[in-house]
Amino acid sequence: MSVVNKQGRSLAVLYGLLVGAEILFHQQYQHRWAKLALVVVIVGIVAFWRYLVKQKVIRIGLFGHPADPKLSRNERRFLYGLAFLFAPIFKLRPLSSQNVLLSLGLLLLVVFLSFMDERYFAKKQQD
Repeated sequence: MSVVNKQGRSLAVLYGLLVGAEILFHQQYQHRWAKLALVVVIVGIVAFWRYLVKQKVIRIGLFGHPADPKLSRNERRFLYGLAFLFAPIFKLRPLSSQNVLLSLGLLLLVVFLSFMDERYFAKKQQD
């Protein structure tokens, strides 16, 4: 398996764990088991992140930012996608139109930032 595929799959799993933690965070007040599951998922995120950094699959630190020139395209997309974790659609409650519009706005922001990043690095490689 190539490094890019391994990195892409690892970041997808890490993002899935983060989405699960976000959903459990909003559910912890309705269900008692959600607090325990949230702790288990957070420990899993930290352990998986440390494993990926030790194996040199990813280079994202705790305070990583997309402007770091050493990051790959997948890592920059992952960092842009973290903004979508704050979308109110993950609350799993009856949604209002305002929540759906805010979630779509955050999704469009992630796509826009990723698109601008691709254009910047394509222009940089041409020069």
